[in-house]
Amino acid sequence: KDVYGVKKVAVLYDVASDYPKGLAEFFKKSCEELGLEVVAFETFTTKDRDFSSQLTKIMESGAEILYTPQYYDEVPLIVRQAKEMGWDKPIFGSDSWAGGDLASLCGDDCVGYRFTTHYAMVGAKGKTKEFIDTFKEKYGYEPSDVGALAYDAAQILLKAIENTGGLTGDLEKDREAIKDELAKIKEWEGTTGTMSFTPEGDPVKCAVICEYNEEHLFEFVDWACP
Repeated sequence: KDVYGVKKVAVLYDVASDYPKGLAEFFKKSCEELGLEVVAFETFTTKDRDFSSQLTKIMESGAEILYTPQYYDEVPLIVRQAKEMGWDKPIFGSDSWAGGDLASLCGDDCVGYRFTTHYAMVGAKGKTKEFIDTFKEKYGYEPSDVGALAYDAAQILLKAIENTGGLTGDLEKDREAIKDELAKIKEWEGTTGTMSFTPEGDPVKCAVICEYNEEHLFEFVDWACP
């Protein structure tokens, strides 16, 4: 809302896919709480390749931005069809954009578009940059956001094991001890940011806003914090 200065938004998502569907519904709810009008809430189903009907409704709705929380292999299809139909407004996405090789599939078509994710390689600092540099030196390529999340999860688990004071070899007792120590970790500074945890164990942290830049890299723009 503050970045784009828009009042009317449109959403396009796969109703048959749980993750995009959940994100779309949460996005709609958040927009309404912020006073934004969701003027189009369009759906399709997995493996659809023609979005012209939905995009026509979106363009006729007066929407000033399009949110599509689809996967990296679907985004280029949506973006290209939207542009071919005359869409010249921002398109915004989710972390599912970063789950694969969006750069080779979308090319220049996605330049300037933004999405929320867990971390950004371009513009990374501190622990994030240290993780990226170490990973790339060892494996020869840059880690994905899933790799960064897995690293954070492993580090938290190792800390909990360390805090038990030593495992006994009794599987049942050790599991209980590790679970108890995990529950005691209230805050963690990881590669994907500083996070706290709910009583259920879910992390609470800022999301990273990335922009797909002219070099087809995901560049840090800002934080979106709860």
